[in-house]
Amino acid sequence: MDWSKAKTIFIITFLCLNAFLGYQLYEKETQNYSVAPEASSLQERLIQQRVEIIDDNPEETVQGAPISGTYRTFDESFLEENLEDQEADLLNSTTIYSVLENPYKIVDANIDASVEAFLTRHVYNGEEYDFAVYNEEEGKIGLYQTYEGRKIDDYEGDNHHLILDISEDNNVESYTQTYMNIRDQEEDRKQELLSLYKAVEQVLDASLLSVGTIIEDSELGYYNYNLGEGQRQSQMYAPVWRIKAKDQVYYVDALEGGLVEVEPTS
Repeated sequence: MDWSKAKTIFIITFLCLNAFLGYQLYEKETQNYSVAPEASSLQERLIQQRVEIIDDNPEETVQGAPISGTYRTFDESFLEENLEDQEADLLNSTTIYSVLENPYKIVDANIDASVEAFLTRHVYNGEEYDFAVYNEEEGKIGLYQTYEGRKIDDYEGDNHHLILDISEDNNVESYTQTYMNIRDQEEDRKQELLSLYKAVEQVLDASLLSVGTIIEDSELGYYNYNLGEGQRQSQMYAPVWRIKAKDQVYYVDALEGGLVEVEPTS
């Protein structure tokens, strides 16, 4: 038996085995390294950038899907049967304009609660509307309709579903209302939406947050960012995060991710 050749074969085999095992160990370490930092990278980036998110639970996720809405039509008989202590007329088949017989006082110290009480008493399905903006100069309070507690519409426009006309002495004197019938989401279409945490990551990835930024306000709602001019009878709305940082507002698609371009409408 040629021991010299056998020894050489043994050494070569041993080296190949060591190389194989070394490669396997390298692959395992590489995989571990790539997974662990990825899970914590967002937190590390936020700390490095000193970005603060003001929210009780920014990592919370909810289920959701796009919704569709159709503007309800009204007629004179509806106004007579449903709206009391006010003179209501139709501006068109989908828009009510109503003047209160007795103006309703809005308390400065608690405007939100005053408006909520007014809606409950005087507005059709008033509990489905949420405060959006108070323009004191023009004497108008704008509100958006909601779905499951989340605002619907374009945020940056003036197309409020409900507008309250406020007098100089802080009384609601009249209002203009539209109402959408919302088609319920089908359970099999719902999916996990981006958490606020992950939505902020989309803005961070786009290099839009400077060092020391504070995310002071955020809201998950439904937004129709494909709406053209004019009011369409039937509209689709997608779940979108509205994130405010300093004087800038960013919108993130809560379904697919990515920033959403918002053009103000009027």
